[in-house]
This record gives sequence, structure tokens and C-alpha cells, in this order.
Amino acid sequence: KEIIVNEEVLPKLELFSVDPSKIVDIIGQAGKTIKEIIEKFGVSIDLDREKGEVKIAGSQNEQIKAAKDYIINITSSQKGTKKGSKDKDISGFELGQEFQGIVKKIAPFGAFVELKNGVDGLLHSSKSKHLNLSENQSLKVKISEIKNGKISVDLCE
Repeated sequence: KEIIVNEEVLPKLELFSVDPSKIVDIIGQAGKTIKEIIEKFGVSIDLDREKGEVKIAGSQNEQIKAAKDYIINITSSQKGTKKGSKDKDISGFELGQEFQGIVKKIAPFGAFVELKNGVDGLLHSSKSKHLNLSENQSLKVKISEIKNGKISVDLCE
């Protein structure tokens, strides 16, 4: 008999390295950031402060990939290491503000929607699963969160 491995039911593991000095950014104040990541993506995370190793385990590849992308985003966009293009001024944006935005990029964890002046907001995949989004698509969105220089948006009803 041939044994067929069912990849779907096996736990998945992703191991990658970040700058060890960025581990504190992943953990966040009193563990707030890491708890949010674990909750949001349904994964478990092990960190090695000395080596800068990040181990993400979970039951679904999409969740692990999304958590990895999220962590890489956190560690590459913190103060002092900002790339010029990423350093957009978000001071004119407020919670509840509505925009007719354009989908700029689609990622496994959601879509980046340009609001105005080249500033994007993230429409998380959990809020847009029922839509078949495509780049350059126009969407009416509302700012739901502004945190750490990042904007999250929801679809307007």
C-alpha cells in the first residue's frame, strides 16, 4: 500500500530571521503586538532574541504566510529604517473618514487601497472575503484604525 500524506491536516511551520534588535517591535509594549498577531492570524509564534529567529506555527499556510508578511512589515517599517517611499504623512487622516479608494496591491492578508496623496489603507482579507477584488478597482472605504503610522480600513455599507 502507498501512504498518502494529507498536507492539509499537518501543522505548518515557517522559520525566518529578522534583525535581533527588531524582536522588541514584534513583541510590542507588554506583549501587545505579538498577542494581536497570534489572535488575528490564529498562529503560535516563538521568538529567539539572540539569533533574531521567528518561528510561526499554525494549521493553515495562508495564515502563516499572512503572519510572516505582517511581521516582516513591522520589522522593516519601524523608525530609523523607513524607506523614503514608505514615509507618507498620515496626519490629515481621521477615524471614520470615508474615501473612494483604488485597490493598489492585493496581498494574502488583504488589499492595499490608496486613499489620497499616495497614502494606502489596508482592507484586511477577513473584511473583503465576499468580494472578488482586483487591482485598480474602485472601493468606498472608511478608516477603522490608525496605529503605528498604518491605516486600516473597512468597506462602507
